[in-house]
Amino acid sequence: MLISSRAIISQSFSLYTKHLSLFLRASLLLFLPSLLIVLSRVASISLFQNGVVPVSLNVGIFFILFLFFSIIAIWYTLLLTRVVAARYVGDNTTSITTALKETRPLVFSAIGASILATLISIGGFFLFFIPGFIFSLWFIFALYAIAIDKQKAIASLKTSKHLVQGRWWAVLWRFLVPLVLFVFLAFLVQTVLKFLVTSTLVGILPDTIAFIILSSLTYLTASLFAPFTTTAQTILYLSLKQSASES
Repeated sequence: MLISSRAIISQSFSLYTKHLSLFLRASLLLFLPSLLIVLSRVASISLFQNGVVPVSLNVGIFFILFLFFSIIAIWYTLLLTRVVAARYVGDNTTSITTALKETRPLVFSAIGASILATLISIGGFFLFFIPGFIFSLWFIFALYAIAIDKQKAIASLKTSKHLVQGRWWAVLWRFLVPLVLFVFLAFLVQTVLKFLVTSTLVGILPDTIAFIILSSLTYLTASLFAPFTTTAQTILYLSLKQSASES
């Protein structure tokens, strides 16, 4: 039987609190590249405004940063998924360092799967729009198949489609409910922190420093809540695998 959305949420909170120090380290691992991007953006904007860097180079820097963060985000998803899956089944031996080493060879497969899934989904949106939504959910668990089962790009897409097909609405509900809840909580915390910082620091500190602080808080909050969404989707993937094997 497929796990309920309520159980996914409760088990995600339980796993997060039980392994709080582990997930905080994982959040820090995601936050540090984000902070680097904030500082790089400030530097590139400053150089552009002072006429040191032309528009084309500034756009190029932004594109490079976007690619860099995309690869980091994919690798982070792989390693966190692997750690969460291990903790979920009671294996406490897989550390962040171990997961980093284990998922490094999987990054290229994950990039390939992400590109293929995106292209297929975009093609679906261009056809009749609705197929785009169907394809997007079909392939949403490709990275989890790569991270947990070490599958290649094509195999991971087939696995994800097989797990979702025939229960699309049930999977969509269990995927969206935890995601919307955790995104809302993250947004709520971000809003409160931004209000506190804006009301106390803006006008006192230089605009650049205020921008760095506000952007860093945004990324920090997102990094702290990222394990929640990854945990929920990992739990759902494992439940889909188990129910598929039982049927």
